Amino acid sequence: ANNGAAAVIAAEGGFLQSATGKLYGNAESNLEALLRGYSGEPLRVDRMGRPSLFVHRATLSICLAVQP
Repeated sequence: ANNGAAAVIAAEGGFLQSATGKLYGNAESNLEALLRGYSGEPLRVDRMGRPSLFVHRATLSICLAVQP
């Protein structure tokens, strides 16, 4: 719906815990979408029970205002 563009804008760094898999115990991290969004590469997402999604040029903006 957004032509492969996404943004994460947050006042805290919880997004980083979720992205690295540390938010839910010992879950494995999957940084593929983040890396492809950073470099503008194509991205394919396959989900069970939903149609596949293909983005020709993924774009990701991240803005975090984390304080000590």
